[in-house]
Amino acid sequence: MSGISVEVLPDAGPPQVGITVSGLGGPAVVSVEVSWDGGGTWHGVRGAQRVEIVGGGFFRDHVPPLNVEARYRLVVHSGVLLPTVVRSWDGAAGLSASTERVDGVVARRNRIMNPSFEVNVTSSVAYGTSVAGSRSTTSSGAVGPAFGSAFLALIGGSAPTVSQSYCLTAMFTVAPGEVVATAIRARRSGTGASHMRMTAQFFDASGTRVGLMDSAFRPLGVEALADAATRHELVSDPAPDGTVRARVVLWFAKNAVGTAAPDPGFVVHVDGWQADAADSAAAASSAVATYLDGDSAPVPATTEASITVPSDVAWLQDPLAPRTAVAIRASRPEPLSGGRQVLMYGSLAGATWAQAVDAVTPMGARLPVASIGQRMLAGQVPLVVSHEVAAEGGALRRLLLSAGQLVVRGLPDDLLEPVAHVTVGDVEETRYGTGEHQVSTWSLSAQQTRPVSLRVVVPWWTYDQVRDLWAGQTYDQVHAARPGDTYLDWQRDPTVP
Repeated sequence: MSGISVEVLPDAGPPQVGITVSGLGGPAVVSVEVSWDGGGTWHGVRGAQRVEIVGGGFFRDHVPPLNVEARYRLVVHSGVLLPTVVRSWDGAAGLSASTERVDGVVARRNRIMNPSFEVNVTSSVAYGTSVAGSRSTTSSGAVGPAFGSAFLALIGGSAPTVSQSYCLTAMFTVAPGEVVATAIRARRSGTGASHMRMTAQFFDASGTRVGLMDSAFRPLGVEALADAATRHELVSDPAPDGTVRARVVLWFAKNAVGTAAPDPGFVVHVDGWQADAADSAAAASSAVATYLDGDSAPVPATTEASITVPSDVAWLQDPLAPRTAVAIRASRPEPLSGGRQVLMYGSLAGATWAQAVDAVTPMGARLPVASIGQRMLAGQVPLVVSHEVAAEGGALRRLLLSAGQLVVRGLPDDLLEPVAHVTVGDVEETRYGTGEHQVSTWSLSAQQTRPVSLRVVVPWWTYDQVRDLWAGQTYDQVHAARPGDTYLDWQRDPTVP
């Protein structure tokens, strides 16, 4: 779909969110932002700030919030974001078929010309000798809100018969094996014609009818055409061999078996006529499920998408080197085993909520004047992490001794933000025991800060890594190994299937 979509990526290690942007009409400058407080505060996604892309792009959020809803939004600074759904007339407005395109691809059509009878002619419909048709706007409550201000009034002649009490559409193209679906709103005005039958007729290149399918005669109500009770639908069997065109017909009678002719001067109102053909009954029925004409407004592209990323552990990582992340068991203290890092007693036990206050006492005054700043987010939050030195392999040590700013996320507590960029200053390490059972405990004091301002795009895959994955294969072989994959698919995951 045009706009933005998000997914949890399957990569091992710390959870990431993949963000796909599509539907841009040519070159554009865009940003992607994320909020974890319901849209109250938005944070920029690293590597997706004022990025120049053509048509679309793929980005990774290396540090999405965990276990809470994350809302992502697309901001288009320059360029055009095309609508998701665009409807248009194939030819003259009203007097041609209608087409609906989703992300530029034809999704369905309405083969009926002048389908809501807004154009002041009725040449797109033919009538039996017992029926005349007239465009009308005068019947109170008859017109459905989706169908404009007009409808078609069908009026019976002086001596109608069932076989001559009909109206039908112009021919439209259908291939052998396709299924035709048609839908219309219809109501009776009075009691002259109480039932209606729908027919799909199929014709070959010479104009000879090669097949048809009838519905039963259905009762007509008196509800306004805006009422869903007035909707009637027919889904045909597959078109016979030799079919090149089809049309749909409405028949009128005064009983359920179609043997009683309607009364002279009977009146039936119809509106919102649709027809389409597809490869299956389900697809054809779906094409007429909601009303379509070329005047319908476009559907804007999606500019926001939400996702919740599950994780049963918390993560500590360098925001500029996301592969250095270390998992921390944080749900409860537990015995160390297998090298796991565990958040120990004393962690998240308190915080300092600092506020900048400057006080100045004017000469002769008994009270100072205070200049008060915004109270800051929690700082000096204690984190105590323990691990078996030999089993852990030094990952936590390398992270703490090499990183500047750290990101902490997934902690089972609200003292820190769901994605907390922190500095820890001096770090204290205490070791217990010796040999392979030696345990190391790191005592940290986390101070929340803004993310580092350096604009850095961190490649998850380097060129050399991708080249090594496909070593020894030609371009054609690589292309054939993943048929149908788009450029964005390769950006998400360049690995061998």
